[in-house]
Amino acid sequence: MDNPLVSTTLFTVCSAGGLEEGNGKDDPNVDMRTGGTRFSCDACGASNLVMDDYDSPVRLMDVWRSRPKKWPDILRSCSSRLWAVDEKVAADMEAFSLTGYRLQKLVVEESIPPRKRPPKPYWAVIPTGRAAYLTSVHPEKPHDFCPKCGRFLSKPDDDDRLCCRLVDGSWDGSDWVLATHNNLRPDVVCSERVVECARTCGWKNAYFGVPPGAEAFALWKLKIDYHAENWRELLEFDVERASRDDLRNHGRPVEKASSGSRRPVPIYSPGFDPPSPKHPFDDLGEFDGYGWQGNANLSVLFGWGELDVCLDVPHPERLPDWKRPPKRLREVFDAFAANEKEIFPELDSILRKTLSGCGKVLPPECPGGLADFSGVLPPGAASIAINDPGQSDAGSVELNYSLDPDPPRRALTIRIGVDRKTKRLSVLSSEVD
Repeated sequence: MDNPLVSTTLFTVCSAGGLEEGNGKDDPNVDMRTGGTRFSCDACGASNLVMDDYDSPVRLMDVWRSRPKKWPDILRSCSSRLWAVDEKVAADMEAFSLTGYRLQKLVVEESIPPRKRPPKPYWAVIPTGRAAYLTSVHPEKPHDFCPKCGRFLSKPDDDDRLCCRLVDGSWDGSDWVLATHNNLRPDVVCSERVVECARTCGWKNAYFGVPPGAEAFALWKLKIDYHAENWRELLEFDVERASRDDLRNHGRPVEKASSGSRRPVPIYSPGFDPPSPKHPFDDLGEFDGYGWQGNANLSVLFGWGELDVCLDVPHPERLPDWKRPPKRLREVFDAFAANEKEIFPELDSILRKTLSGCGKVLPPECPGGLADFSGVLPPGAASIAINDPGQSDAGSVELNYSLDPDPPRRALTIRIGVDRKTKRLSVLSSEVD
């Protein structure tokens, strides 16, 4: 599949949106900022635009954890798009002969109380390399942005695909780069030599994502497993899968996957202990009066799917604001996640019977297991709801599969019984509505 991102050599170093935090639950969540100037564009009339000043001091403005128990080797902040590194990482970059940056000591604001202050010095990595991207909406509105300030003249629709390309000859070859978008606020990007440095030197809290050239919004959230020796092979698979899903969502034809349907196994150096993945409950949204929403990665969802954690109470409006789901709900989820293979044969049979009745082309059978139906169901079609068992040991899980990409959408709902005590699963019912 011809995707320009597979052969790119520049990567982002901060995740898309939100505050950045460390890998562990005890790491600090920080806000670092540079100086900047606000201006208005006399071409399109946009006001309150910001241009960062990377020559001004980089300041640690706040720490969102009352008493951090440990401070990582790298601090990241989306508000400044910068890293701040400790002495080891700074020495690693020099030993690796990385180019296109200078180090500036991080200034800690006096308003930060002593218990939140870092116990060691950090240096902000200020990129000095340069590159430029042109971003537009593709293909119907190829120039729908202001030629002076670079802002979109109209908000792109959800069905629009952003076309973002590196301007030929604009990258000066540096490893650390400030990449402008249509002459607007730049992103900090890096070459793959920085990724290799992070892997070789064992950096703990680095982040690398797909470059600004991503057309599909789903690609912007891909995170490179830089600890793996075959990180580029893993990235190529993830990019191709996300791109294929994006094409399906826009009703475009999809070619057969060139990299196969199974993700390659990450290859780590001997003795490396890969970081444990977060529990899905760690990233749930706020309590909305009835439950919590998030995402989970389960075989029954054929990858990532929506997670709905439901609190079953007669009068939820009378309850205080719940900060996290009760322990019993997590027990139901963990029991299901650990034993989902028990229901694979019955689940496979239900899906085959339902989808064949809808005229779908079914995947090859998987004797005694669950076939991969991700290519048959619409993208993002699978979701899971964890239902509150109350004081009983018998909880339940509802699997929901959307059968149609367009309205009126039919859905298959399969109810699974989960015994918190014995950890056994059983299919209770299935219906299409």
